[in-house]
Amino acid sequence: IPITLKDHHNEKKIGQIEEELKSHLSREQITHLAKQSGFVQRVRDIHPHSLLLSLLRCFSTHQVHEISGLHRSFVKDSSEKVTYSAFYEQLSKTEFPDFAMAVYRSIGSQLYVDQQDKIPSVFAEFEDVLLQDGSSWAIHECLASVYPGRFTKTAPAAIEMHTLYSLKRASYEVVAIAPDSVSEHDYIPQPDWIDCRNKLFMYDAGYVNIPKLEKLGQADGYYIVKAKSNTNPVIMAIHTGPSWTQRKRVGKKLRECPLKKGSDYDFQVQMKGCDKKVYDLRLVLLWNPQTKEHVRFLTNLPAERVTLKEIGQLYRLRWQVELTYKELKSHTALVRFLTANEAIVLGFVLLSLIAMQLRRYVVLSAEQLNPASRLSLHKAAISAVEFMPSLIGCLLKAGNGLKQVLLEIFFYLESTMKFSNPHRRSAFEKCQLERNEKLALCQPSAA
Repeated sequence: IPITLKDHHNEKKIGQIEEELKSHLSREQITHLAKQSGFVQRVRDIHPHSLLLSLLRCFSTHQVHEISGLHRSFVKDSSEKVTYSAFYEQLSKTEFPDFAMAVYRSIGSQLYVDQQDKIPSVFAEFEDVLLQDGSSWAIHECLASVYPGRFTKTAPAAIEMHTLYSLKRASYEVVAIAPDSVSEHDYIPQPDWIDCRNKLFMYDAGYVNIPKLEKLGQADGYYIVKAKSNTNPVIMAIHTGPSWTQRKRVGKKLRECPLKKGSDYDFQVQMKGCDKKVYDLRLVLLWNPQTKEHVRFLTNLPAERVTLKEIGQLYRLRWQVELTYKELKSHTALVRFLTANEAIVLGFVLLSLIAMQLRRYVVLSAEQLNPASRLSLHKAAISAVEFMPSLIGCLLKAGNGLKQVLLEIFFYLESTMKFSNPHRRSAFEKCQLERNEKLALCQPSAA
């Protein structure tokens, strides 16, 4: 075991990790959640604890392709002689997704590693930075009446998972599953179901709904949303540049003002929302040398608080939520199952989330023990079959010997999951802009 895992401080941390895993994945806790959600009334051959952990082992290692394979894994893990029909009947209960959601909420709220120390300094003053996005995939066509897809010919039935990803917790804060045909605008966070105070939300161009975004501002929240290329507001003021450029452009629409290639712009504008009302917004245009075009962002962040250059740098972090979808679909068995049972489909989606959350908790905990080394979540997802089965196997046995198992896993992760290029900067480091650089960055490249 590396010396970094032997000192007194890390011994205490490992003890805490051990206790958290034993507590939140204990037989008593999982049974309580199963009964609370109505998934079980009386515990019989298929114990909810054994069922959950066996499924998580398969999902976290991407060793799941069909329900019959899950059944065989459960029989091996639980040592119970359970028929396929009894196993399928248990999964097809309407309360199965409720049970999975209860477990996900419990684990998501407790088993995470705070990423506060990685957040760029400009984010330090926000309570959290939340990234909104959605990902869709096809399901069995028999569910088309319940979950109609957008592409009726190629995928008549499809679901979309709308998520709000927390950068500080490295996990999903909110998850909603809906038909793929439903607009993503319906899932823009609103103050009546999430505390928006002093939180920063970031969206892509599909979430441009000014009235809903402005409600976040009214609740003391902030947002950065990528604007569409046809955005054409009226320019009311220019935050930077000489006075003669302001007199030349103020009062005109954006299309009437020529934009220089290679130049960045920071405007205060007025534009109509989908409710036909006029809203005051800040529009930032940043030149992209690769595409030879301006990238447009709408925000309610004051120019004196976050500069136009910082907005472009910070928006790069929105890609982190896309990486979670890649991890779910490629390495956590979020695939199209040949089942027309709605409860099983929803339950399996949530099990994929639980499996990813548990795997990330283990990897980020190992990284926390030795902050000098950065571990790759992508590598760990690919290699999960090497360490997740031993962890879950130990938890199936009431966590006996869990500390030694964790030490072995942490040693393996520390030895093999480092980035191939140790000098490669992380996404957080690339936009780690110090506040004292602000004045130099706030000037656009041309007036």
